[in-house]
Amino acid sequence: MYICKDFEQIILDKLRIIKEKQLKDISKTFLNIHGSFDRCKSKYLSDVDIEYYIEYIDNRETLYRAILELIDFLLSQKTYIFKEAISGMDRRFLFDYRIKKNGQIENYDYQKIKNQFDNLLKEKAITQEEYDKLNQNLKKNPSLISISKLHKTLEDFRNIKWELKEIKKGSKIWRGKKFYMKDTILDDKFPTILTFIMEFEPNKFINFDISVFLFKYKPDANRIDDLSKNHFKNIIVLNDKLRYESNIHLYIGFFTNYSKEKYLKCLKRLRSILSSYFFDYPEHYDDTFELGRLPKYKNFIHKIRKQILEIFDSDLSLYNQIKHNIDITKTLLTTKKSDMIIKEQIVNTLKDLLHLNFYDPVIDEIKKEIEKKKLDRKKLDKLLSELYDKVFTQMNLLALEHLIKIYKKVKFLLPFRVVLPLPA
Repeated sequence: MYICKDFEQIILDKLRIIKEKQLKDISKTFLNIHGSFDRCKSKYLSDVDIEYYIEYIDNRETLYRAILELIDFLLSQKTYIFKEAISGMDRRFLFDYRIKKNGQIENYDYQKIKNQFDNLLKEKAITQEEYDKLNQNLKKNPSLISISKLHKTLEDFRNIKWELKEIKKGSKIWRGKKFYMKDTILDDKFPTILTFIMEFEPNKFINFDISVFLFKYKPDANRIDDLSKNHFKNIIVLNDKLRYESNIHLYIGFFTNYSKEKYLKCLKRLRSILSSYFFDYPEHYDDTFELGRLPKYKNFIHKIRKQILEIFDSDLSLYNQIKHNIDITKTLLTTKKSDMIIKEQIVNTLKDLLHLNFYDPVIDEIKKEIEKKKLDRKKLDKLLSELYDKVFTQMNLLALEHLIKIYKKVKFLLPFRVVLPLPA
């Protein structure tokens, strides 16, 4: 198992190398750590997320080349494995409906959406199977659950995914339509996200995500050297406007994860919602939300936020780390990493599960496979997928117990209501 504090400085040193990298023709870049790795909010290390800011210049090709240079620089370190990138939104999958913070739905036109699905099928932007999946959650009178499931599916269809060879080429065909990365990186609604596996020590791996933001200085800004602190006072972010104009994305994140019964992510989004009560956003949908700003609730909210952090230091967090490690091992199976390295990852994962007193018959099958001289990678991938599902189920049950307790304490502050667990 990876204890965050044990490896914090090692990873910070690797991030410092990225921070100090000067990109060609770019005046200013800076790096901001966020997520569970930031100050080791969680005891167990599951992933590392950073925000990488590039000062905007009016030249798309140069900005695209800067991102490509960043990727090439990381790969040259020989301790990063590129997984994929998400860059740009396919606006054919954008619709006019709006999910509010109280869970109500505005501007929902069933027939208009149905007609758009029909056109997408006709244009071969979606398959018949995908069309049926969309229509399954398209209701004349949608519930929060059905609209959240629909929203998540549409999100998966509209977020354009790139392989490394497509990034180097600069263009790709996505659902029958050609996109250029020099254009998608300027999408005003969503940043470009680069996903890697970082080898932070020999044969120790972790998921590593970079969200790439483009920014301009505000007219009256102080162009200080270190923008990593209080940077929002000095800059305007150009390619993630929704997140900086409102915190509605936190609520939608809670609703979509709730609809998918991903309760650990719900718990994380709930903490983020409570944290946002102390920041200024222009849109609020009811008076309940304003209660969070009243001084008499400030200490209460801080106490709850601290309780949630303590939950992240429990066995729940170790289950989450194991889940990530299984996913990483599945990716390593597709690379040229040796059988010995892969076996080592699996043995360590099984030891961590033993520490949690977790057992499932699939573990015995995996043990038999890794005892063989040569791994059957296809079979092992299938067994690890089965183990991943079993670990997720156990983690989810633990997260649900905590979520129910926390939700009961704070629901009077929330503009929405949900039933836990999700009704069958």
